Amino acid sequence: MVVITPELAQRYNIPNIAGVLISDVDPSSTAADAGLTRGDIIREVNRMPVRNKADYNKIISSLKGDALVRVDKGYLIVKQPGKE
Repeated sequence: MVVITPELAQRYNIPNIAGVLISDVDPSSTAADAGLTRGDIIREVNRMPVRNKADYNKIISSLKGDALVRVDKGYLIVKQPGKE
């Protein structure tokens, strides 16, 4: 995950810097299975806003089960590993 700085926002024409930018996705991960890709910006997890990396880490550390993730292309469900 990468913090969206004003410089990154300007370079990549990102209108809203709240969120975290996905820098890489393991192709064999549940995130990839859900449709998350490099360059997506996570805005919410389980309807909780992700404004920065600290928000993301706090939310992810408290997850129990599947996660509803909002990125700019819509909502995706990331399954808990091993619970297909």
